[in-house]
Amino acid sequence: MTSETNDDAGEPVIEVELDPFGYLGDAVSAVRGLNRDEEPADPFYIFHTFYVDFTPGLVEADLTFVGLRSRKDRMMVSVHSFEIRTEALGLVLKDDFSLRTLAASGGKASIAFEVQEGYRYAILARTGTPSDAVGKSLTVTCRNYPGRAGKPVVASDRNEYRAKGMRDVATLVTNRPVKLAKPMSQACTSAQLKEPTFREWQSVLGFSDPADRFQWEPVFVLNVLKAFGVIDAGGTGLGFGRDYDVMARALNGLGCTTASAEALAAAAKPAQPSEDGAETKDGYESPVALPPPSVMRSYDFLWSLGLCDVLSNPVDLIYLVEDSIEYLKPGGMAVHILTAQIGRDQLGQELAPGTFDRNRLAQLSLAVVGGKHEIAQLNMYSDPDDDGPHSFGIIIRKNAT
Repeated sequence: MTSETNDDAGEPVIEVELDPFGYLGDAVSAVRGLNRDEEPADPFYIFHTFYVDFTPGLVEADLTFVGLRSRKDRMMVSVHSFEIRTEALGLVLKDDFSLRTLAASGGKASIAFEVQEGYRYAILARTGTPSDAVGKSLTVTCRNYPGRAGKPVVASDRNEYRAKGMRDVATLVTNRPVKLAKPMSQACTSAQLKEPTFREWQSVLGFSDPADRFQWEPVFVLNVLKAFGVIDAGGTGLGFGRDYDVMARALNGLGCTTASAEALAAAAKPAQPSEDGAETKDGYESPVALPPPSVMRSYDFLWSLGLCDVLSNPVDLIYLVEDSIEYLKPGGMAVHILTAQIGRDQLGQELAPGTFDRNRLAQLSLAVVGGKHEIAQLNMYSDPDDDGPHSFGIIIRKNAT
C-alpha cells in the first residue's frame, strides 16, 4: 500500500506499508502469534519483507508490534539491497533492539537508511537466541523522502569521549583499596569520603557534613562522568530513580542537558494493555516504567539512584540495566548505584530485598558483557569493619559500533 503526502515542512513524502512476511510467506515467525500459530521451523526468524523499489532519498521505517510480550529476546534488524542490474545482494545497515524494552514502551522500533537508483530494498529481523516472545500483529511502515540525504554520523553522535577511560583488564573482579579520584565499579568506603575529590563534588551538590554513603552516591555518578570526559564534552543525560532534581541541577550547571526517565514515561501515551495486563508469557512484568521508543539512542549518558529500593528482586534490576542501554548513543556511559553486601563471609546468607551480593554483581556484569558492552572492573573492597549494606556503583559503556 502506497500513498503520497507532505511532511510538516511541506516536503513530499511517500508512505509505503510493507508486508513483513511477504518474502518468506510460508515461514512461521519465532514471535508467536504474529502470522501463524505453528511451531517455527527456524527459531530465530522474525520477519522478512519483499524487496521493493523506493524513490532515491531517505527512508524511515517504523516496525510496530501490537501485544508484544518478551522477557529476554533481542531483535537484530538488517536492511539488504538488491542491485537490479547485477542481481547482487548487499548489507545496508544492521541494528538491534531489546524486545522486552519495546514491549514496555509501546512496541515501536525505528530505523533509517538511504536508497539509491537501481536497487531494491528489504527489511528483515532475527533473534540472537530461540525466542519465547509473543505478539498479536506487526506492521512495517516506511516514509520515503525523495532526494533527502540521511544525517551524516559526526563525532557528537558517537560521543567525543568514547575513547577515554576504561581499560581492558585480566580479571573482572579485584579486591584492593579504592579511590574516588580513579573510579572503577566500586563500593563507598570511609577513605573516599575524605578525598579532596569528594569534597569538591560535595560543594557542587550543596551537601554539608557529616558525609555518608548517601552523599557518596550522587558524588560517585558525577565523578565518573567527569573522569570519563562526559561532562567536559557537555552531554545529554537520562536519569532514573530518586534525587533527579539534585542531579539535574548539578549536571545542567556543568553544561549538560538532562531528562527524567520517569517524567518521559509519564508523558508518553500509554500503550494499550494486553488482555492479561503487562505480564509476559513467563510472568515477567517490568516494575519501572520506561521512556518511549522515540528517545532511544538519544543520550550520551544515563544514571540511576535508589532503584534497589523499589525493585525487590535483583533480577528485575539486571533486566532494567540491560534495557536502559538502549537509550544510549553508541559509546555512551551508564552509572548505576546499587545496594550490595560484598563481604566474602556474607555469600550464601539471606539478603535484604533489592540487595546484591558478589554473585549477583557478577551475574549483572556477565549480562552486560554478553551484550557486547563494556563494564569497568568490579572492586569488591570494603572497610574491614563495615558489614554493609554498601552503596556500590556500576560503570558501563555501550558498544561503540
